[in-house]
Amino acid sequence: MKSIVLKEIKKSALNRKGEDIIFLDVRKLSSITDYYIIISAQNDRQIKAIRDEIEHRLKEKFKFSPQHMDGTPASKWVVLDYSDFIVHIFDKELRKYYEIERLWGDAKIRKV
Repeated sequence: MKSIVLKEIKKSALNRKGEDIIFLDVRKLSSITDYYIIISAQNDRQIKAIRDEIEHRLKEKFKFSPQHMDGTPASKWVVLDYSDFIVHIFDKELRKYYEIERLWGDAKIRKV
């Protein structure tokens, strides 16, 4: 099931022109979640479009809603917490600045 959900997240992000999508498998490193999904966007309108597409598809196909959301497109960062999956959508420049991937350098990068 998780693989199917991850594929749907990727498909949703790509449908709205999300870039540099990575899946960090943190099951052995974190008790908070199983996967961090990190997606880059060009601007706040695209961040919103990606967020809305992911929310819509996961709700429609799996009846999933985020347990928590933070950030806004205007802040150039949004996070959707689905418990087993945490989706980060960053403005491209902000993602470079924070280098969130480096925080989880020991995680396996999973291709979906």
